[in-house]
Amino acid sequence: MEELPSPDGKWTAAVLTRDCGATTAEYMTVNLHDFEHEHLDPENDVFVTKYVRRLHVTWNGNDRLILDCDNCVAHEIEKKMDKHGTVQIIYR
Repeated sequence: MEELPSPDGKWTAAVLTRDCGATTAEYMTVNLHDFEHEHLDPENDVFVTKYVRRLHVTWNGNDRLILDCDNCVAHEIEKKMDKHGTVQIIYR
């Protein structure tokens, strides 16, 4: 898991891979939660895709999260939010 705090420290974007067993595909997830909550609640997943991808996550200010997925395939993306709380999510 990789954790990336926002510049002001109010938010954390956690990039993680989930593997639920031999009969299911791996998933890559970006979980966006405020600094007070260390528990990674799936309700805070802002991006979910099947399989492990090259995903580059950066902050552009305190309330803009940039997700750049080089090899993501549209039909494998299961969740793609544009906003979470006060944070705007930009996809490239």
